[in-house]
Amino acid sequence: KKNHFMKHTKMNPNAQEKKKQSIYSLIYLSKATSKFKETMLEEIIKKSQNNNEKLQVGGCLIYENGLFLQILEGEHEKVEKVFKIIEKDDRHDSITILKRATTSHRSYPNWRMKNITKTEESQIFSAMNHLLSSLSDVYLILERYTHPKIRKIISAGLDPSEVKPVLEKKAVLICDLVKFTDFTNILKPELHSQILNEFLGIISSLTLSNSGNVVSFTGDCVFSEFDKASDALNAAISMLEKINLLDAKYKEVPLNIGIGLSYGEVRSGSFGSVHHAQYTMYSSTVNKASRLEGVTRDYNHHMVFDDSFYNEVVKSREKDTFQFLGKVALKGFNSRIPIYTIDHPMNIKKTLEQE
Repeated sequence: KKNHFMKHTKMNPNAQEKKKQSIYSLIYLSKATSKFKETMLEEIIKKSQNNNEKLQVGGCLIYENGLFLQILEGEHEKVEKVFKIIEKDDRHDSITILKRATTSHRSYPNWRMKNITKTEESQIFSAMNHLLSSLSDVYLILERYTHPKIRKIISAGLDPSEVKPVLEKKAVLICDLVKFTDFTNILKPELHSQILNEFLGIISSLTLSNSGNVVSFTGDCVFSEFDKASDALNAAISMLEKINLLDAKYKEVPLNIGIGLSYGEVRSGSFGSVHHAQYTMYSSTVNKASRLEGVTRDYNHHMVFDDSFYNEVVKSREKDTFQFLGKVALKGFNSRIPIYTIDHPMNIKKTLEQE
């Protein structure tokens, strides 16, 4: 098997004699979508020679164990033009930009492709193989711990701390496993962790499958956000159905959830300090959803939502029946908040909880 390190044919001498200007470079990492054959690499070489030389875009491409690491350099506009074409190539995916930078000279002034085998450059490729594998492993781990918006910013080669927070409208869902904390010292640690992880897994999966994103976990409480109120309501109903099955599975403790929903403006972005930062959202909409989740303890329904959420969701839910439950006083809000719920078999508690 060959490791492929590719350089390119020399550029037009006349172009090299032109007045020196700053060189823009873009470095990205990606994964091959299928096993890469020699003929496919040759196809990349031919296209590079035919297209990129005209644009005076140079660099190098390394392929090893299903991973690509490519450096493109040239004029800013032309490099980005080439990269947009590369992004659309279905022979690779999981494209992550590692760096965008401007330098005074080209690091790879040639455009002639050359394959170098392991025997020729064994130490170099051994180190490169280790680097690429490590980067891939780290990226997969970070995917699990990083909000999709932060991943998107990083994948674009940007620093999240330098991206300003934005004001946007969102449906906010807060879901809590009711009274589960009371069983922390009763359940065996292994069983406690197992139930909690299953619960978090269910809520996360249903959030994602309904076009939402998980913002954060706080103990046994999940904070999710959606662009559409209807998607948030679909997720909430599915959560009730799945947690009912989870309750039947574990006889050791009763498993019930409370869900608070609100719709309105939120300020989202990266917040924190130089020591620790995270992607989150804050606004009265988020606070209200959290307070409403607590209100479910006083009603015979697992979920409640405010008038802003009701007014938004009712537009696309003509077949559903909603109930006005009255107005409640919420901590941090001067006026009483109108609250609603939806008529659904899974939304009725088996017994009225006295908590």
